Amino acid sequence: MEFNWLVPKKKTIYSDETRRAIDIAQLTFRANLAPRMAVVGAIVAICIGYGLKDFFSHPLNEAGIYGVLATYVLLFGSARLWQSVRNKPYGIRNFKIIFGLNAALIGIFWSLVLIGGLATHDVHQVALLYSLGVALMSIPVFSGPALYALCLWIPITTGFAIAIIVNSPDLPIVQLVVLGSYAFLTFTTILSVNASTIDRELKRIDAEQQKELVNLLLRDFQEGSSDFLWETNAELDLLSPSPRFAQAAHTTPDALIGQSIIRFLTDHRARFAGTTNDSVVAALLDLVGQRQPFHEQRVELAFGAETRCWSITGKPIISADGRFTGYRGVASDVTEIHDAERKIDHIARHDNLTGLANRMSFDAALAAICAAPGSGAALLCLDLDHFKSVNDRFGHKTGDALLVAAVQRMLRCLRAQDRPFRLGGDEFGIILPETSLAN
Repeated sequence: MEFNWLVPKKKTIYSDETRRAIDIAQLTFRANLAPRMAVVGAIVAICIGYGLKDFFSHPLNEAGIYGVLATYVLLFGSARLWQSVRNKPYGIRNFKIIFGLNAALIGIFWSLVLIGGLATHDVHQVALLYSLGVALMSIPVFSGPALYALCLWIPITTGFAIAIIVNSPDLPIVQLVVLGSYAFLTFTTILSVNASTIDRELKRIDAEQQKELVNLLLRDFQEGSSDFLWETNAELDLLSPSPRFAQAAHTTPDALIGQSIIRFLTDHRARFAGTTNDSVVAALLDLVGQRQPFHEQRVELAFGAETRCWSITGKPIISADGRFTGYRGVASDVTEIHDAERKIDHIARHDNLTGLANRMSFDAALAAICAAPGSGAALLCLDLDHFKSVNDRFGHKTGDALLVAAVQRMLRCLRAQDRPFRLGGDEFGIILPETSLAN
C-alpha cells in the first residue's frame, strides 16, 4: 500500500544550497515554537505533578516530572541560542542534534510519568493521565518538522503503550487497538504536515530564485542599453539624428538626416516566418498621423540580418500659435529585456525537464476552448504507472530520464495540431483540437 499523499510531489533530491535553506527554515520554525511549548509544557507538568501528589513518591513520577521540567528549560534556552548561531556552518548540524535529542528526552520523561502514574487505582487520576497521553500524542503533529516531531512522538507513544500494558491485569486488547489507531492517525498526519511544509518552502525558494533571475536579466539589460533622442520637423523628417541613434540603426547620421520617420519605421519593420509586425508599426504610425503622444511603444525593427526591439516615446511639439512643428522623443534599444521577458514567460509556462507546456498553459488553453466551442475538441489525461517505484528504486535521475523518454514517445503519436501538457509529476494532459466522436 502506497501513501503518495504523505510526501511532496516535487522532487526530493535537493542541492546543498536548497537543503541548507530547508534545514534553516525548519530549525527556525522549531525555535520560534519552542518557547510556547516550554512554557505550556512546564505549566502542565506542574499541574500533573500536583494532581499526582498522593503518588508522587513513585520514583517514575518523580523522575518524570523533574525531567520534563528540566528538558523544557533546556528547550527554551536552545531556542534562544539558535538565533545567534543560525548562520554559522556548525549551527545547523549541532542544533538538529540538540533539538532532536531534546524532543526525545521530553518524550521519555513524559512516558515515565504515564507509566508511574497509571499505577494508581484512582479513577479521576487515571482519566487525567489518559487525557494527558492523548494530548501528548497530538502535540507532535503541531510541533514542527517530522524529525523533531517523531523524536517526541515515538517515546510518548511507546511509553503510553507500555503504561497501559504493565498497569493492566490482563492484556488490554481494546485499549491497544484504540491507541494503535490513534497512533496511525497522528503518525501519518505528522508526515503529511511535514511534506506540505517542505513543499511550501521549496516553492518559496523557487520564487526567490526566479526573482533573482529576473533581476539579473534586468540588470544586464540596463547595463547594456543605450537611449537616444530623436526629432522631426512638421513633415516628420528626422532632424539632427545623434550618433547613438545612427549606431542603433546601423547607419550614419548623414544617412538619417531628412529621412521620414514613417519611411524609416516602414522600411525596417521586422518580418517573422512570412508575417510582419505591421499591426504594431501601423498602430504607432496612426498615433503619429493623429499627432498624438505615445509612450514606450515597442516595435521590432530589422537592420540587415539582425532584428532589434526598440522602445519609442514621442510627444508632438505645438507652437505658441497652435501649429504642429514636429515630434521630439527618446528611443532605446530594449532587445535584451524583450528577449528576457520572452524567456521568463517561456520558463513560467513550460516544464523545464520535458519542455512541454505546464499546468498554467493547460488551464489557459482549456479555458479558451471552453469559452469558444466550435469545431470540437477532446481531452486526454494520462500518467505513468508505478512511477514512484522507479524513483524509489533507481533514483530521480532515472525517473527524469523515464519521463523524457515517455514524452518523446507520446509526441510521436500526436498530430501536428495536438497540444500536450505536463500537469505535474508523472501526470500529463493532451488537448486534441478539431476532434469529434466520429474521429
